[in-house]
Amino acid sequence: MRSKTIKKAIATVAAAAMVITSIVPAAPAQAAVKAKKLTVKTKKIVLYKGAAAGYGSKQLKVTVKPKKAKVTYKINKKKVASVSKKGLVKAKKPGNAKITIKSGSKKVVVKVVVKKIKKKVTKVTATKNITVNVGAKQKIKTSVKPKKATLKALAFTSNAKKIAKVNAKGVITGIKAGNAKITVKAVDGSKKKATVAVLVTGAAIASNPAITTGPSVTTAPTVAPTATVAPTTVPTVAPTAAPTETPVVSPSTSPVVSPSTSPVVSPSTEPTAAPVETIAPVVKDNGDLSYNLPALAEGSSYKVSFGEGNDAEITAGAVAAIETIRDRFEASAQKDAVKAAESFVTKAYDKKAFGGFVVNKEAGKDTAVVSYNGKDYNLTVKADGDVAKVAVEGEFSLTVKGANGSYTVSDLKVGSVEGNGAYAATVAVAEDGTVTATITGAAGACTVTVQNGNVTLDIAKAVQEKYGFVISK
Repeated sequence: MRSKTIKKAIATVAAAAMVITSIVPAAPAQAAVKAKKLTVKTKKIVLYKGAAAGYGSKQLKVTVKPKKAKVTYKINKKKVASVSKKGLVKAKKPGNAKITIKSGSKKVVVKVVVKKIKKKVTKVTATKNITVNVGAKQKIKTSVKPKKATLKALAFTSNAKKIAKVNAKGVITGIKAGNAKITVKAVDGSKKKATVAVLVTGAAIASNPAITTGPSVTTAPTVAPTATVAPTTVPTVAPTAAPTETPVVSPSTSPVVSPSTSPVVSPSTEPTAAPVETIAPVVKDNGDLSYNLPALAEGSSYKVSFGEGNDAEITAGAVAAIETIRDRFEASAQKDAVKAAESFVTKAYDKKAFGGFVVNKEAGKDTAVVSYNGKDYNLTVKADGDVAKVAVEGEFSLTVKGANGSYTVSDLKVGSVEGNGAYAATVAVAEDGTVTATITGAAGACTVTVQNGNVTLDIAKAVQEKYGFVISK
């Protein structure tokens, strides 16, 4: 198994959730819990038909006490908008509607306004190139045409979050030296976008030994033009430096000390790194590791680092999607991978919402467009002989064979990395709704368990010893 084990595992689980319609019996009935308090973050939401998630659909943020109290959602005008049993509201056509949220004797009403996008964005422009230092921030300058576009909002995504991240307002933060690409996309369904090339340079000046300890700065102001310092402590001094000038540090580290600057930079000038919370695993008797990852807040994620500089991400949206897709199936709908693929191709998905995903597909087509966080992905599902082939363009592809929760995955490709051999995958759902997926390869097994937003990641001792894992929040 290659060093992309976890990415393959996550990709396999996601793919299995899409094509495998094996779901469990309903949970046993439980006594109703009486609600003492019911609140909603906003009592009015505005949506635009055809817009991306967050604008064409929104998740109602409801708080109920105690947390186990049952919450129901009902909309009075289903032609205007729809609402799922978990509170995801989706625009259908322009108009006004009301959603009644109930929990026991408690009730809250939310107004829904659906607007028509009369003028779509025809062009998105953004700064083409941005250079930012590690720890620094810089806002992307953007504009849209026409000026009278109905919905001018933009979504920002980074292709390398460990190098440069970007927030919803287009503010870039340099994480570590390297190159990244930010995509700026209109959210009104026009698919207009622009890209920003980001170069992250440098590190904190105080951490450079040439500034704090180098003898060429602190003790040797009359260094001869040809003098060099041992590479283990200070980079080579530029040969053109005059005896009375402040030496210039080698281009590999970039900082230039001006004559008026004190040779020793105070540690107080270092940028403060954002706090990172590392998740400690539980070591089982057999040496396997078990990570318990509590439910995430919306928009947050866990970072999984392994192997040589490899990172994977577990997001709240992905966890919610697995649980939402699970809820859409019944025990009677169990099929093998091929039949599931055939069923998917047959059906039409007209902006169907699955958790944070929105799926668009014509009946009879094997390719669907999946929208998530303002970005579109082309999903292809094909029944080919006795196997189902699944591919998300530019992300991953695989072949699935099997039925009733036990599958073999092969031809696995994640990005440009191809997996060798086959991986056995099993998917099981307990009566309480817990989803457990296990992916087993040559190096061992990885098991992902999802229950009520909580994720447990179990990693075999052999896999851990081979790649090493660090999970942080």
